[in-house]
Amino acid sequence: MMNPRLSALGALVLLAAVPAMAQSMPGDPDPKQVEALCRRDADADPPAGDLPTPAQRERLAHCDSEALLYGIGRPADPVQARLCAFVEADDAGSGGPAPLFAGNSMLMTIYANGMGVPRNPALAVKYACMSEDSSAAREYRVLHVAGLLHEDWYKPVFSPCDDATSGEAGGECAAHDARFKDVRFAASVAAFASRVPARAQAAFASLRAAQKHWAELRSDNEIDQSGTLRSAFVIDEQQRQNADFVAMLERLDHGAPPKLGRTQRDAAQRRIDAALQRLPQDPDARLGDTTITAGAIRATQAAWVAYRDAWGRFAAVAYPGWGADGAEAWVSIKRADMLEHLPMR
Repeated sequence: MMNPRLSALGALVLLAAVPAMAQSMPGDPDPKQVEALCRRDADADPPAGDLPTPAQRERLAHCDSEALLYGIGRPADPVQARLCAFVEADDAGSGGPAPLFAGNSMLMTIYANGMGVPRNPALAVKYACMSEDSSAAREYRVLHVAGLLHEDWYKPVFSPCDDATSGEAGGECAAHDARFKDVRFAASVAAFASRVPARAQAAFASLRAAQKHWAELRSDNEIDQSGTLRSAFVIDEQQRQNADFVAMLERLDHGAPPKLGRTQRDAAQRRIDAALQRLPQDPDARLGDTTITAGAIRATQAAWVAYRDAWGRFAAVAYPGWGADGAEAWVSIKRADMLEHLPMR
């Protein structure tokens, strides 16, 4: 759950990108109270048995505590997650990254919730005090894990996203949620691929590669990235394109392709052409007050054309009764809608 102190626009995006969001927050915390708690628990040490041995440190040199703790793409293992988090914290102390779902922040989460170890509020406070997020987020987290901040929307299981206040943290929380969605997306695509007839396997592999490239360019090139929540916007759009692809595959799986053909394809293409003609000629020209440029849209369009053609080739082999025209019409209508909603002027 994420803190609503993020901007209203960011909240709209993160409603889709993060599982839930808070509805209200208490007043500003007292920094003196927070610093007193940090001094109180600064010398709290984890039990010796909680720390990784030298052999474990070597084995966990490139571990992922987030995946281990939450079971992302593997069974959850809070014990290994804790050991990994200590390794990550040491790496961060040597100048490496200190993200919201690794190292000290993950240790804060583990000890606040008692995940694989007894709950230890003092250690949770210590690691919350070492947070490298915004000062406001740090203060709220310290009070939260210390048991001094109670909100009816707080979930029983503490999350670093509960008290996020910055756009950067919002992006990390969106990325955390996206990791779960990516696993489900890959599983859905693999399940569909297992049912594709042998004659169409190569065409489907090409379609999947084209979809991946298209989704990446769509999210990177056609989403405004002018605000602090830019990474959350980008992640959310890529997830939207992945979800749309799975929805299309599921509809085909149920034998209900849309009743579209060449007439609809050509009509959608005319809409696409008309939208592209409204683009400035200068590739560096921005659309309105956004970071989106004319050149970026044209580059994305090229990736979309490859995606459309891949759909046509796949449908021609796997769904000959429907055919390439129907598949190309389907994605062309979607693309026309996207382009017509961009701020061309």
